[in-house]
Amino acid sequence: KDAAIEDLKTKEKNHTAKIAVLTQQLKASSEKAVLLNSLTEEREKMNCILQKLKAAKEEMKASYTEMKEEYDGQLEAKDAAIEDLKTKEKNHTAKIAVLTQQLKASSEKAVLLNSLTEEREKMNCILQKLKAAKEEMKASYTEMKEEYDGQLEAKDAAIED
Repeated sequence: KDAAIEDLKTKEKNHTAKIAVLTQQLKASSEKAVLLNSLTEEREKMNCILQKLKAAKEEMKASYTEMKEEYDGQLEAKDAAIEDLKTKEKNHTAKIAVLTQQLKASSEKAVLLNSLTEEREKMNCILQKLKAAKEEMKASYTEMKEEYDGQLEAKDAAIED
């Protein structure tokens, strides 16, 4: 009987130890479930933020495309204006050449000289307009590019965060 009692006491100790281990495992499992729920909630929040960032990026791309199309239209109009001014400049240059020849051949040098001076002034005015239009285009393009690059960097940084 004593041996049986000792055997039962030993079994009771083993069961008590197993119960303690299982209790610890159960506590750890409950903590894991709580952490898993928190992690799942955080992932859902993160996915929501990522969706918003993707939508913002798409909106920015669409805005950039619209802005680029508008700018390209302006660029085409300015290019056409520049070509028109170049044509006028060529015409004035041809007129200057004709007037120069007439000046050499004519006894009315003073009248032709005035006409030549007027044509040169017109040509210089056209050249100034060409230079100003070119500088305006460069400045406008640089400003638009810097603004867009800054927006892209900000969005990309936000997405990576």
